[in-house]
Amino acid sequence: MNVRDEVIDVLSIQRSSEEIFKLLEEGDTLAPLTFNSLEFIKLIVELELKFEIDFEDEDIDFDKFQSFNYLISYIEEKIFKK
Repeated sequence: MNVRDEVIDVLSIQRSSEEIFKLLEEGDTLAPLTFNSLEFIKLIVELELKFEIDFEDEDIDFDKFQSFNYLISYIEEKIFKK
């Protein structure tokens, strides 16, 4: 499984897979998923556990991760730096 598919799996914990796939068919933005602050922190923790990475404190901001492709790139960069 690649990073993209694994991120979709993690997103599917909080939202339906159908909702996520439909959103990604329409574009790159995650904004319509409307995570509240607690849901967003849970998402970050799940991603950190899944990929064995740490998000930098200053990067834990939903506004920075409204692009699905940016989120993938961020995770891939963290994996590469391990």
